[in-house]
Amino acid sequence: MERGEASFPGLSLFRGSSQERLFACLSVTARILSVAECYDSAVSTRPHRAALSPEEALQMLRGGSGTLFDPEVARLFTAAAPTH
Repeated sequence: MERGEASFPGLSLFRGSSQERLFACLSVTARILSVAECYDSAVSTRPHRAALSPEEALQMLRGGSGTLFDPEVARLFTAAAPTH
């Protein structure tokens, strides 16, 4: 296997069809929960930081689309999420 660019978690070791197979193996539920948990964490106040606004959190998800998050799940989530 060739080492590729770092991208969606776990894919940095794969390119081409191996990468596609790994995407297919990841649970859809896990991909959805990854985006939802990140958004929830971002808009929640934590002891070490203030909460982000919903729009800031959505922008963060858009920025991680394809690298941190499944791009289709991130796109659907950001399209459906309220910004207020």
